[in-house]
Amino acid sequence: MKKDSAASTEEAKNIKKTSYESRGRRRARLKRRLLILGIFSVILSAAAALSLYRPSVWEEAGQFAVIACGQMRERFEGIDWDRLWRENPILAWARASREAAATPAGKNKAPETGAPPEESSQAGQGQAAQVSLEELKQSALTSGVPADIVALLDKNAETRDFVQNYNQKKDAPPSEEPLVLNGEALVPRLVQWDERWGYQPYGPGCMALNGCGPTCMSMVIAGLTGDTSATPYRLAVYATEHGLIDQKRGATSWALMTRAAKDWGLTVTSAPPSEELIKQELNAGHPIICRMGPGAFTNGGHFIVLTSYLDGYITLNDSFSIENSSKFWLYSDIADQISQIWIYSAE
Repeated sequence: MKKDSAASTEEAKNIKKTSYESRGRRRARLKRRLLILGIFSVILSAAAALSLYRPSVWEEAGQFAVIACGQMRERFEGIDWDRLWRENPILAWARASREAAATPAGKNKAPETGAPPEESSQAGQGQAAQVSLEELKQSALTSGVPADIVALLDKNAETRDFVQNYNQKKDAPPSEEPLVLNGEALVPRLVQWDERWGYQPYGPGCMALNGCGPTCMSMVIAGLTGDTSATPYRLAVYATEHGLIDQKRGATSWALMTRAAKDWGLTVTSAPPSEELIKQELNAGHPIICRMGPGAFTNGGHFIVLTSYLDGYITLNDSFSIENSSKFWLYSDIADQISQIWIYSAE
């Protein structure tokens, strides 16, 4: 009996010891998770605050967040990320500040036929903010601004400064300033309605209306070759001189995507869209121009540049919309809108 009693006591001690050790391990795991979560929250908070002064930080932090979330998805399954985002005071302050300073968002669809420099996008912002879009449209039409230019406001409210300054700048020569490249970005972010070239003739209209093709080609060439003189206007002149723009419809020929690339010494491959191919090429550092059909970006036809792929999401440069260029897109949501792709490398 004494032996049985001693054995039972020893077994109870072992169970108790195991229980303590198990609880200790759980506490240690919990501490590690809370530490990782704390560091993750501080990084996002700092990036959100810094993004007020350096917009690219926001995009970099977003890419880091997607990677981190993918790696820690299983460990933090029960965390309410939306609540964390809403209740974090630094993130809330940064978000409110960005929204207050942002240009009103529009439909962000290109006409049916990358971000501009800060001085272009912010010029006259204070004055423009005092006028509603409807008032601006009426004023522009009254002052003789063409209806198709005024209609840009319905497609994308980011074009308000371009429309407002149309009469003053429509006859000005294109800027001869070289492009400014960000060494961290695969390609520069440009938009076709940038006032440095947006007023210039292209096809039956101007670059702001029809210039998505030359603008996308400019982004790729400048990014891969470092040629800062390869502006959207220069590529528009190239397309016109080589008969690669339909002078009646304003549609840029698909041939521009291969011919211009080869003339600038790039290697280009044309192919039907494939998620696996797109993932492979973007991860190898090869930008991709896509011809888009009706959907999220246009009601007709449009060109965009894909810049990165991660866990089913892509980043892109939309030559008509800064907003579209500043967020992640689930590839499966836009896959059926892609009719053709062109893959580029400097090899």
